Amino acid sequence: MRRKLSFLSLLVMIALVSAGCFDFLSGPVTVSGIVTVNGELPGDDYNITVSVKERSESTKVNADGTFSLQLKPGSYTLVASGEGLKIAEVAVSVKRNTPVSGLKIEMEVITDDKYYLVFDPLNEEHLALIKKPWDSIEWEIKADWFGDPNLYFPRGQASYAPPAGTYDQMRFVYFDTPDLDTFRISIEQLGDGPVTSTAPGGNRSLAFIFGYQDLNNWWVAYYTYTNATRVARIVDGKQEYVCRPLVEGQWWPNNDKYQLAEIAVVRDGDKYVLRSYANGEPTSIDLCEWSAEDYTPGKVGLGGHSTSDVQAWWFRNIIIEEL
Repeated sequence: MRRKLSFLSLLVMIALVSAGCFDFLSGPVTVSGIVTVNGELPGDDYNITVSVKERSESTKVNADGTFSLQLKPGSYTLVASGEGLKIAEVAVSVKRNTPVSGLKIEMEVITDDKYYLVFDPLNEEHLALIKKPWDSIEWEIKADWFGDPNLYFPRGQASYAPPAGTYDQMRFVYFDTPDLDTFRISIEQLGDGPVTSTAPGGNRSLAFIFGYQDLNNWWVAYYTYTNATRVARIVDGKQEYVCRPLVEGQWWPNNDKYQLAEIAVVRDGDKYVLRSYANGEPTSIDLCEWSAEDYTPGKVGLGGHSTSDVQAWWFRNIIIEEL
């Protein structure tokens, strides 16, 4: 009986391996391809990056359009972005021990007057776009865990002292863009704390700011690892919840890799609809909606909850696009 069971177990194991059920245990394979811009090789003009939507991996595209990544077996979406170019995506399926080559990502130059920014932390003009809602907020360009310079919010109450009478639960900056009606903003965030630990520093919260008019009037889509993920409107310095689903686990509290987040605000007749994603998946505030009468287009920005002195973050791959 034991021999029969052992033989059956072996057959089941062979079948599972053949079906790729253990692909996640395999090592990474090479995924490569070429990016074109309006059908031509990009050269050095666009500073194109190819990133993996579901993970933190990214790579720069060479002048001849070629790129290469190392990915474990799985299904991914590759996202190409570059200065003055429309974002392009391509799906790829990576199988065990099977390199993927010949991928083609076709990009186009933005030819209309819609606003678009791929934030470069070493570009002085881009840094000049960062504005503080109050002077005591601190930010800097600082090397992250991997040695790459990115936008950094330090921990500590020293950077948290809003003027009296304003809503005081967020620490953020906004970008001096045109006032955006419908838009998309995506970022990657990494907590500053011991790797694989939630203390101190944490990667515990993320705040997308939008419709920013002044210190007393703005909107926030707030991600957290607790059940506080929500959309709120700040009116005359007071918070009003728009969507508050009370679902936990929207944002990982780990600090060992970047997380990907994105929101988009779109117009649908007499209402606005928020699309919200975390690490490639819709969040509990996805499809949150409100009346168009309640919304005035404004600036967009980012930050997080600031009532604790253990919160600190890096932000990279910041992309703002008017829709």
